[in-house]
Amino acid sequence: MRSTFPAYFRPSVERYQSLWKDSLFVLDANVLLNLYRYSPETRKELESALNGVRDQLFITHQAAKEFLRNRLV
Repeated sequence: MRSTFPAYFRPSVERYQSLWKDSLFVLDANVLLNLYRYSPETRKELESALNGVRDQLFITHQAAKEFLRNRLV
C-alpha cells in the first residue's frame, strides 16, 4: 500500500533529509511580495529560511516580472 499511496505516509528520516538536500525551491511572486507585508519578525524568519536553502532557490521569469510589476502597488 505504501508504494501505491506514498503521499499518505511519512518519509523515512533518510528520505526526508535527501528531499531537503536535493530539492529545488521555486518561489512565486507572492512569497517575495509578502516580504513587504509581514511583520519584521516574520520577515526575518522567512529571510532566514530562504537563506538556508539559497543554493537551491529558483525564481521563474514570470514570478520576477509579477514581483516587479506589483511591488510598488
